[in-house]
Amino acid sequence: MKTWWMLLLLLPVSLQAGVIQIPYIERHPALDDFSDRCNYMYPTGQPEKVYAPDELDVRSCDISSWNLTNYSAQELADVITFDTQTTFPSRANLPVGFMPYRLLRINKNPGLRVEKIHEKGIQGQGISVAIIDQNILTNHREYERNLKWYEEDSYWHDKPASVHGTAAASLLVGNSVGMAPRARLFYFAAALKYKDGFLDAMPIADNLQKIIELNTKLPPSIKIKAIAILRGFNPQDNGFEAFSAAKNKLEKEGVAIFTTDDVYTLSRVHGADNPNLEYFYCRPAYWLMPKEYQKIYDLSADNQDLLIPTDYRTAAAPTDTTDYAFYATGGLTWGVTYVTGLYALGAQIDPSLTKEKFLQAWDESATDMSCLYSDTSFTARHFVRPVALAQKLAEESPLKEEYIRREKTWKRERKQFIPRSAARSFSGLMGSDSSYRPERPFPQAKKMQPPDTIKK
Repeated sequence: MKTWWMLLLLLPVSLQAGVIQIPYIERHPALDDFSDRCNYMYPTGQPEKVYAPDELDVRSCDISSWNLTNYSAQELADVITFDTQTTFPSRANLPVGFMPYRLLRINKNPGLRVEKIHEKGIQGQGISVAIIDQNILTNHREYERNLKWYEEDSYWHDKPASVHGTAAASLLVGNSVGMAPRARLFYFAAALKYKDGFLDAMPIADNLQKIIELNTKLPPSIKIKAIAILRGFNPQDNGFEAFSAAKNKLEKEGVAIFTTDDVYTLSRVHGADNPNLEYFYCRPAYWLMPKEYQKIYDLSADNQDLLIPTDYRTAAAPTDTTDYAFYATGGLTWGVTYVTGLYALGAQIDPSLTKEKFLQAWDESATDMSCLYSDTSFTARHFVRPVALAQKLAEESPLKEEYIRREKTWKRERKQFIPRSAARSFSGLMGSDSSYRPERPFPQAKKMQPPDTIKK
């Protein structure tokens, strides 16, 4: 016979809380349509050869008539941005060894061995995070089950799902591309407008107030613990004082808030490099000149910027609920999803985690990178090491013994994430000229999810 508390657990969250309905989805934005995009971007057909860090953006384009053999496989992988609706040329008109959909699949990996943390059962379970950004495709398969709350400003009511918001949601909690694939997502689509070069911060301040109110109604176990705001702020922004007041109130209540002011980028040199090996991460921010590298990356430690990867990622696309896009370049906004996802993993390891403790652990576990890029040497300081960060947080966690048990279990049952035959081809993911063959599913470890079905 069930006791009263067992029956309580069977009730929906809305009844347990007594005041709020979860999940709550205000609206389902329509799919975005990129069908005319290629004609607009390339009215005369195939452009001249593109060199990194510039992009060759062919999302949803039919480029079957193009001849891309003037690129090497690596050169094309470093510049191309495409999605699962892109129609590629025949193999005869592609660089030998270039396999676009293998490139897309490999770059679902968040990188830097984050999946090692996931394999221990640390995936953000029980942690609620929020994003404030553009609207999203609410029923994309990457995060539909994670999405517990979606509301949007009236600015978005007549607009289709955005590229930026959809990608960001997947990079944070996506089940195959996300940093914290089991975390709950509360999403707030804000009207992000600029005037005279300055952001209107009032819509963001208003959404922070909504989160303050929402947290008072949510059960303690479901309260939002971290917020990713995919913008940076300036004291001259309209509404900056209101934004700062709301941000400070949430931080006093123990909510960690991350913006682009907290992060900086250092990514892999090539799109085909192994995302798990940190020595491949020496590509500076694409907007910098070589003479700026040393100055910027030496200062990152002094300014306590969190140095993280942003480029060469696969993310959910807003053109269909099963579509994905591979992006040759990212930005600081995607860095915010990376660090917020790490915080969610940390909050599962240590339920008492605060932003201050998180930053301290980051500082103690981060590393300095000696890099060479564009014939320029520089040292990048404060680069993230996710596994070391998780271990540092576990040392201070009241659940330390549980983490150690999972560590021992994982080592005992460990299987290679990628078979050796696949790992050998990682540094030249596209394969050598002599080994080109038609695409086939990338080898999967026994316990991995089956490969996604990609529309071609």
